[in-house]
Amino acid sequence: MTSNIKEQAKKSFEVRGKSYTYYDLKSLEEQGLTKISKLPYSIRVLLESVLRQEDDFVITDDHIKALAHFGKEGNEGEVPFKPSRVILQDFT
Repeated sequence: MTSNIKEQAKKSFEVRGKSYTYYDLKSLEEQGLTKISKLPYSIRVLLESVLRQEDDFVITDDHIKALAHFGKEGNEGEVPFKPSRVILQDFT
C-alpha cells in the first residue's frame, strides 16, 4: 500500500503520446511537510529517491518526513539509501 504523501506527490505528463510519471517535491510543501527551497540540493535528491521508492515496508512515511525535516533541531535518525545508479570514475 502506498502512502498518501507519495500519492499526492505523484504527477504525470505526456510527450509524443507517451506518458511519464514523476514525483513532485513541491507537493511536499503543499502538504505542509517542508520548505523545499530551504533544503540543501543533496537532501532534495535523497528526498526524491525516498519518495519514489517508498513501499511502506523498507521505506515508510516516517523516512520521508525525517528527510523533509532535515536540519531542524533534534532531528536524528536513519533513512534507507537505495541508489538506482552509482557513477564511478574510470581511470583506465
